[in-house]
Amino acid sequence: MSELTRERLVELLTYDPMSGIFRNRKPLHGRRRAGSVAGTIKQDGYVRIVIDSHSYPAHSLAWLYVHGTFPPLDLDHINRNPGDNRIVNLRPASQSQNQANRGYNRNNSTGYRGVTFHKALGKFQASIRVGYKPIHLGTFETAEDAGRAAEDARAKFFGPFAAQYNDTDRKALLVPGAKIRENA
Repeated sequence: MSELTRERLVELLTYDPMSGIFRNRKPLHGRRRAGSVAGTIKQDGYVRIVIDSHSYPAHSLAWLYVHGTFPPLDLDHINRNPGDNRIVNLRPASQSQNQANRGYNRNNSTGYRGVTFHKALGKFQASIRVGYKPIHLGTFETAEDAGRAAEDARAKFFGPFAAQYNDTDRKALLVPGAKIRENA
């Protein structure tokens, strides 16, 4: 199987870099009309598009459409929305950088990334992961202090790829029903 080229992509689809949406240029196997939105939103929020019996992530196709080649690294969605494939929202990133810009885990109970409550000590501990190596940042009296330490460390190690949250973001990003543990 030969790799998809920009020419083949442009032959089949149009791409609007302002909206991040792909549309079919012509009818596709009698199922999709010309001008219809191409792709399927998967359970993880990413859009996938099938071309010549091969499934591609829409963000990689956006990069190919605009730059003429597939991205050299992973692509990071700057705003952390996997369905937002506007070219201004995409940037090449290593896997480590991409992970630095992710949201909260489902089981987050403190409201801060990289912060857990240590029952035996009655304190909050902060840690981050750089590459595959965990880095312990210390224990703190409050979740806010531990969260600040984790954010500062992410900024130091990951620069512009470090996800930053304000209090409104933090509360909005928590899984519905998750309980934020108040200071001990």
